[in-house]
Amino acid sequence: MDTTRRNIAKRVATVVLGAAVVLFAGLMLYRAYAQPPLAETVFEGDSDELAATRIVATLDEPFDPDENAIWCASFLAMWKTLESDLAEGPIELEDSPEMADALNRAADPREHVPAENLYTAAGWRHKGIVEEIAADLAERFPDETPPTFEEALPHSFIGYAYLEANIPFDLPYLQND
Repeated sequence: MDTTRRNIAKRVATVVLGAAVVLFAGLMLYRAYAQPPLAETVFEGDSDELAATRIVATLDEPFDPDENAIWCASFLAMWKTLESDLAEGPIELEDSPEMADALNRAADPREHVPAENLYTAAGWRHKGIVEEIAADLAERFPDETPPTFEEALPHSFIGYAYLEANIPFDLPYLQND
């Protein structure tokens, strides 16, 4: 009797597993072939034209469910560099803006981004931070043109971040409405 039950259980498990494989394969085929061509779904243009998209500085920033949100991890990484290298602690701004408080509370993303893909720097213009940034970028990202910060006053501080995303996907990334 135990052998019969085991055989039935094996058959049921095989059928369930087979159904799951067929369902998964069908879903993958549907996603691959039921999509509009890539050229029709990718946005190309000025980011100001993204009417329903907001850039957010922290992952806990609220946004309308009818909007898209793009997290600017490089800005948060630069803020954390300002905290550690220049302010030596949480940054306090006049009138304590909500965004500054949120940035101070947010987890530091630098430990989760490969060092070869992220560069952050913070310092005073009159102490050479602009030249430091230019030299570092030339060494680490030689194809990129470093910023000049021409508009920055001589005794201002500068925070800078550069993030180069190069993420290979095991499965092709498919656009999905």
